Amino acid sequence: MHKEPENRSSSLSLRKLFGLSSVYGITPILDRALALILLPVFTRYLSTDGYGSLVLLYSFGTILQLLLFMGFPDSLQKLYWDFKDEERKTLLGTAWVSNLVFNLLLAIPLIIYSGHITAAILKNEKIGILLFLVIVKILFSTQAIVPFVILRAREQKFSILRVNLISIFVRIGLTLLFLVYLKLNLVGIFLADIGTSIAIQFIYLPILIREINLKFRWIYLKEILTLSPFQFSVEILAWIISLSDRMIIQTILGNPTEVAIYAVGYTFGSAITFLVNPVLAAWRPYVYSVHGHSLKNYSTQMGEFLFYFIAICCASFLILVVASPEVIKLLTPSVYHKATSLVGIVLIAHVMAAISNYFLPTFFIVKKMQVVVVVYVISAIANVGFNLILIPRIGIMGAAIATLISYGIMAGIIYIESQTLIRVAVNFRPIFITVIIAASVWYLLLQIDIQNAWVSLTVKMVILVSALSVAALWIYKQRQAPLPLQL
Repeated sequence: MHKEPENRSSSLSLRKLFGLSSVYGITPILDRALALILLPVFTRYLSTDGYGSLVLLYSFGTILQLLLFMGFPDSLQKLYWDFKDEERKTLLGTAWVSNLVFNLLLAIPLIIYSGHITAAILKNEKIGILLFLVIVKILFSTQAIVPFVILRAREQKFSILRVNLISIFVRIGLTLLFLVYLKLNLVGIFLADIGTSIAIQFIYLPILIREINLKFRWIYLKEILTLSPFQFSVEILAWIISLSDRMIIQTILGNPTEVAIYAVGYTFGSAITFLVNPVLAAWRPYVYSVHGHSLKNYSTQMGEFLFYFIAICCASFLILVVASPEVIKLLTPSVYHKATSLVGIVLIAHVMAAISNYFLPTFFIVKKMQVVVVVYVISAIANVGFNLILIPRIGIMGAAIATLISYGIMAGIIYIESQTLIRVAVNFRPIFITVIIAASVWYLLLQIDIQNAWVSLTVKMVILVSALSVAALWIYKQRQAPLPLQL
C-alpha cells in the first residue's frame, strides 16, 4: 500500500525535493521540449499567416480544454488519497463517466457552430474545419485525466515518462508525415494531434480497465465539484493572462504575422517553465508534508528554500536570455528574428509568475483559495487593460509589457497576502545579491556583438557557464553555513 510521504526533519531536504522534481516535472519538461522541437518545422513549412492562425487556434483550443477539464485533474489528485480500494475505484469511475458526459454536452454544440465561432472570434469562417479538428483532439486528450492522475498520485515516474516519450515520437512522426511529406498544412498538424491523442488512449486503456469501476455515484461527483471550481476559475484566469493577448493582437492589428512573431518570442520567454516548473511541481506536495508535521517547520523551510528557488530562476533566466537570440536566428526564417526583443521581458514576467506559484501552498493550507481567485481577477483585468492600451501604440512589444505588469502585480499581492496568513521568515540579503549578480552578467553579455550566430552563442555560453559555476560554489557555501533568517 502506497503511503503519503512524510517529512519529520526540521531541516530543508534538498535531496528529497529535487528527487520529487524528477517525478512531477516530467510532463512539463517534455511538453516544452516538444514545442521547441516542432517550432522550426512549423515556421519553415507554414507561411507566417498560417503559423499565426495555428497559434490562434491553439490558444482558443487551450480555453476549450480548460472548459472540458473543469478543474477535475487537481480535484482528483486531492481526493485520490481520501478513498481506498473499491471506493477509490468508484470515485475514479464517477470522474471518468462525468467527464465524458460533460465533454460531449459542451463539444457537440461547439462542433455544430464551429464556423460561426471562428468567424466571430478568430475573424475567419474558413478555418471552421480546423476548429472542428481541434475540438476532436481535445475530446480524446481529456479522457487521459483519470489514468494520468493515477500514475502521478502513485509517483510512477517511469510510466509517465514512457507515455510522454511515446506521445512525442508519435506526434513528431505524424507531423512530418502530414505536414512535411503530404503537405496538408494546418489540417495535417491537427490530424497529427488527433492521431497522437488516440494512440495515448490505447496506452492508458489497461489502467482504466484495472483501476476504475464504471459506476456513477452522486456523492462522489459532489466531492469533486466542491474542489474543482476554485482551480477551474484560476485556470481560466491564467489563460486570460498568458494566452488571450494573441487574440487581442489579431483583433487590434488584424495581422496573423504579428501574432506569429509574438508567439515565437513568447515560446522562448515562457521556456523558463521548462526549468522551473518541475521544482514548483515538487515543492507543493513536499511543503504540504512539512506543514502536516509542524507549522514552524513549514514557515522556516518556506523562507529557506526561497533563496534556492530564486537562484534557480536566475540561472534559468540567464541561460535562456543568452541563448534565445542566436537560437531563434538559427532555427527560424528571418521574418521571426525581431521576436528576440521580446524574450527578456517575457522571461522576467514568468519569473514573477513562478514566485507567485511558490507561495500558493499557503492559501491551500489555510483554505483561502478565494483570495487567489481575486488576485487572478485583478491580474487578468490588468493584462487585458494594458494590452488594449499598449498594443495600438507599440505593437507586440506592448503585449509583452502587459504580461510583465500583470504577473508583477500578481507576485506582489500573492506574497503580501500569504505573509498575512502564515508569516514566513525570509533572508533577503543573499536573494538580492543573487539577483544583482544575474543582472550584471546579463548586462555584460549584452555588450558582446558577434555577427556569426554560432560563434556568438559559443562565446556567451562559455562565459555564462563560468559565471554560473562561481555562483553555484557561492550557493554551496551558503548551504554549508546558512545566514540566520530574518523577517
